[in-house]
Amino acid sequence: MRSFLEIHPNLVSEWSPVNELGPDQVSYGSNKPIIWNGVCGHTWTATPKNRGNNHGCPYCSSNKILVGVNDLASRHPELAKEWSGKNLPAMPQQYGEFSNKPFWWKCSKCGNEWLARIADRSEGHGCPFCVAKSREERWQERRNAKQELLATRRREHLIQVRQQQLTRDLKDSGFRIAVIRYYSALTGFSVVYDQVGHIGIPLQIFFPEKCAAIELTSHLREGWRDWRYENAKNWLCLNSGIKLIRIIPQTGYKFENCKCVRLKNDSVDALNYTLTQVFKRLKIPMDIDVSRDYEKIRRYLAC
Repeated sequence: MRSFLEIHPNLVSEWSPVNELGPDQVSYGSNKPIIWNGVCGHTWTATPKNRGNNHGCPYCSSNKILVGVNDLASRHPELAKEWSGKNLPAMPQQYGEFSNKPFWWKCSKCGNEWLARIADRSEGHGCPFCVAKSREERWQERRNAKQELLATRRREHLIQVRQQQLTRDLKDSGFRIAVIRYYSALTGFSVVYDQVGHIGIPLQIFFPEKCAAIELTSHLREGWRDWRYENAKNWLCLNSGIKLIRIIPQTGYKFENCKCVRLKNDSVDALNYTLTQVFKRLKIPMDIDVSRDYEKIRRYLAC
C-alpha cells in the first residue's frame, strides 16, 4: 500500500491529530473521511482521495457555508438587506455568494421586487427597474442637452442677425436721426421735430425749454450750396439765442457759430460716445446704449 504520507507529503501538515489513523496508515486513494485543519484556520472533513485531487478548504471555495465567514450575509451585507420576505424561510446566511439559485430581491431605493440568482447579484447586477429608469434619465439628459444646444445656436444666430442689422442701420442717417429722437424723447423735456416757426427754417430736433437744438449733418451732397444753407441756419440760431449742436462726420465740414461734435465712424460705440457728449453739452444726463435699446428704437422708428 502506498500511503498518503508517501504520495502527498506537502498535505500532511493539515492532517488533524484527532484522526484515529495517521497519514502513514491510510492509502493515498482512500475514501475514508479524514479531518483536516487547513492553513486558512478552517476545519473540515474530506477523503484522502479528494485532497490528493487538489480539493482544498470547502469554506474558502464556498462549496460549503460557514456562517459568519462565507455566507452571503457576511460577504455582502448590502445584498442581505435587499433579501425579500418572499424567500422565507430561506435566509441569506444559508447560501454562498456564488450560488446559482434564484431568489427574490427588494430594491432599497425604489422598493420594486425581482427574481435573480445570488451569483448575479454578487457580480454587481442591480435592480432592473432602477437601471431602466437610469437609462431613461440618461436619454432625457441627452435630449435636454441637445435641445439646449439648438436653443443656444438659435440665440447666437439671432444675435448675429441682430448685429448685422444694427451694423447696416448705423450707416443710415435716417436711423441715426431716429436714435437721437428716441433719446431726446426720454429727456423729460418737450421736443419739437422738423417744425418751422422758431427761425423760419426747420430744425431737426428742438428743445424749447432749453432753447437748444440738435442737427445731424451728413456729408453735404451739393457742396457749397448745402454749406451756405447750414451756415445760414447757424446764424439764425445764434441771433435767436438758440444753442445749436451739430453732429458732423469725422471728415466733414466744420461749421462756425455752433458747437460741433464729430461722429468718428459708423460703429455703435462711436454713436454712443457722440450722443453722450451732445446731451452732456445740453446739461442733460443720459444713459446712451444703442445696442441695448435697439429693438425699442426700431419700434419707435416704425411709429
